[in-house]
Amino acid sequence: MLPDYVTQLHDARRKAGHSCRSLGIEIGRTYETVSRVEREAKGNFETLTRIASALGYDLRLFTLHEGKLLTHGLDSEHLGAQLYCYRRGVIRKPRKAFIRPTLSLDAIISIEADPACVRFGSVEEYARALGLTIGLTKQLN
Repeated sequence: MLPDYVTQLHDARRKAGHSCRSLGIEIGRTYETVSRVEREAKGNFETLTRIASALGYDLRLFTLHEGKLLTHGLDSEHLGAQLYCYRRGVIRKPRKAFIRPTLSLDAIISIEADPACVRFGSVEEYARALGLTIGLTKQLN
């Protein structure tokens, strides 16, 4: 099952009249890359950010705090630092109980160091482990 934000981006691309090829050209990626993101939710976080931005969306981290929905802006440049700071507020150091079998300590370090190059599925899994959800908001112009 695809994450909701991937389905929303696919729908937004079609509504905007873009093909995978035209969107790929606009964001500097191949149509195969755009198609793979939409079909399989695979690709790096920077590509996902470019697709969202080209379609007028921002990626956000969402969390519930004392019954209120809080959003945190995301960009590939600061995402690792944001996740690191959030982790430091939630737990001091990753423990084996925290780390999922598919998310190694090396993966966490890579996400925090340079999330743009990491698969967005890994970023999403890490965010979920911290109690966060990745979603979209419409850009304000």
